[in-house]
Amino acid sequence: REGFKYKYLVDYYHQQGQSVSEIEDKLKNKLAENRNQSETEGTTPRRLEDVIASLADLVSGSADAGTPAVLVKGFFD
Repeated sequence: REGFKYKYLVDYYHQQGQSVSEIEDKLKNKLAENRNQSETEGTTPRRLEDVIASLADLVSGSADAGTPAVLVKGFFD
């Protein structure tokens, strides 16, 4: 998967003190640049264990009393 991390770039440029129009121009220029850069990576690569844990957390709720347990079959195979 590939695409620009707009929120990351906007936050970064904003912290650098750039105006909205400057940020918009930079993002437009990024589209024309070489797309083989870390900024064009989709999501950050994660270990399978972390992805499964995140999914289980989303499915089970906020860990309050009464939320269901999530069993991931085949995880330790």
